[in-house]
Amino acid sequence: MDFRGLYKWAGVCAIGYGVVSLTGYFFSFASNGPVSVTPPSPDQIWNMLQKQGNHVAFRLDQLSYFLWIPALVGLFAFLRDRRPGRAHLGGAFAGFALLGLFASSILAAAMLTLAQQPASDALKERLAVFDLVSFSLLLPALYALAAANLLWGLALRTQVGLAKTVGIFFLIQVAAFVVADAGFIGNQAALLNAGIAIDNLAIAATYVAAGVLLRRASAVEPAAEAATREKDRAAGASA
Repeated sequence: MDFRGLYKWAGVCAIGYGVVSLTGYFFSFASNGPVSVTPPSPDQIWNMLQKQGNHVAFRLDQLSYFLWIPALVGLFAFLRDRRPGRAHLGGAFAGFALLGLFASSILAAAMLTLAQQPASDALKERLAVFDLVSFSLLLPALYALAAANLLWGLALRTQVGLAKTVGIFFLIQVAAFVVADAGFIGNQAALLNAGIAIDNLAIAATYVAAGVLLRRASAVEPAAEAATREKDRAAGASA
């Protein structure tokens, strides 16, 4: 099957996702500063929801789904013909992560809407409950995403050229997540924020590089693409 059209648009979306994702992180960090290892109080949640920078970061997060999903589909198609086992298992984890992250984003949208109402103790407590549920959805999604990144990173590491570089970036995301998770579990704010920062930079680098990779794949003739896949399979088998 000729995936050149898919690769072309998935490549554009991947590059866009890398840029939008990093921009959203910068807006969030500028508004809130370093992430705390302790849960925010109802008053802190209310104050965060009033900041314009967080509103911009949320809008960018909403936009990112329209870019991230096509990018994931393109990467899955690219990997399926090269390392089908890891492609399918990683895709399953990515799909689970996508559902959890999207559900968390829906709750964030509800929180922003509620925060437009006049402040009251009851409303702040309600927002705190929403925040807790959102975090409960977010955490398993992040673990699933780390598993997907690990599987796809290892699969891409068996390839050559830019594909191998993209695989390294995926694995850097995994390492950064481990650092951030260790900081969260160990109540080490510096470690947590270092991991988050590295992870967001790695996400941007991963998807910009993946976008270039997919755009290059879209320019390859079908016959040449088939020969490349056979070469990549042979490289993967010997890895």
